[in-house]
Formats: sequence, C-alpha cells, structure tokens
Amino acid sequence: YLFDQYILDLHVHQPWAHLIVDSVDLHFLRTERQLRYMKSELKFRIDSKQRKLPLGASFRARTRHLKGQAEYVREYEIRAYERADTVIAVGARDQSVLQEILSNQRILNVPNLHKPVLPEQFVPPPREARSGTIFVGNFDHEPNVSSAIFLRHQVLPLLAEAHAPLRILGHNPTRLVRTMDQAGDL
Repeated sequence: YLFDQYILDLHVHQPWAHLIVDSVDLHFLRTERQLRYMKSELKFRIDSKQRKLPLGASFRARTRHLKGQAEYVREYEIRAYERADTVIAVGARDQSVLQEILSNQRILNVPNLHKPVLPEQFVPPPREARSGTIFVGNFDHEPNVSSAIFLRHQVLPLLAEAHAPLRILGHNPTRLVRTMDQAGDL
C-alpha cells in the first residue's frame, strides 16, 4: 500500500499532519468474498474454446493462491489503517467492519456514490426501442472477468428465447473474454 510506504517519512517531515486514509474499497473483504464464492459456487471452468470443463488441479492451486493473497492483503491493509489518524470508509457496512477490527480508530463513513446529474435534454429511448444487455467492465479487475463469463454461460442461455443479445465492453479484455466474441456467442 502506497500509504504504508510513506508513513514514516510523513511522521518525520510533517509530524503535525493528521493522516487520513480513504479505504475506497476494503480489498481484503472483496478478496475473501471472491475466495468463498469460488469454493462454494464454481462448478466448472471455461477453456479458450468456451467449453465447460471440470475443475482440476489448477483450480485448487488458484484457490490456495487466493487464500494467501487474501491473508496478505488483510495484513497490509489493516496495518496501513492502524497507522492513520482517521480512516474513511465508503459505506456503513465497511465502516462497521473496520470499527470491529480497529476499535480505537476514528473511522468516518463518506459514501462515494452520488445521484447522477444528467443533461436536461437527455431522454432515454423507450423500452420498446431497446434490446439486449450491455456489460461494461475493466478487465484488469478479475471479478469483472468472472462476471462476464458468468453472464455468458449462466445468464445468456436464459435469455435465448427473448433473443436478447449480450454485449461485453471494457478495458483490456482477457483472452477468455475475447474468445467469447470470436466464438460468435455475443
């Protein structure tokens, strides 16, 4: 964590400064949830030809790796929060989790979701004029890759009768995401 790298310098050169860390997202919780989901919900894996295959040794290795990563992220994330004077959480749930872990720490809830402001002239087309579903994600973020695969293999078959096309858009799609389009599924 960047904050962790500079905390000592901040205390030396700015000893009067009140140090605030914005958690943005509790990464350790997200990683732990991802691990729980993988262990309880994943029933197959997808290869580059979009075939469903049984989970195997690579899946077990991935869950072991993710478990280690979750422990590492928790340790470093909490250590950074402990060294701050104040921690900003982006929701009541994250604030509650942090208060449980950091009982002597000042933790503020400052949500980062706001009501969108749309131009007055914007009028969405009526539902009858729309079709399909669009998924937009940054594919450098692994949960977006998993979500795109889930949509393609679990949700799209349910929409087949409605002839509702699925479009997957975003930054840096993985090879697996790109092959879904090449296979003509989207």
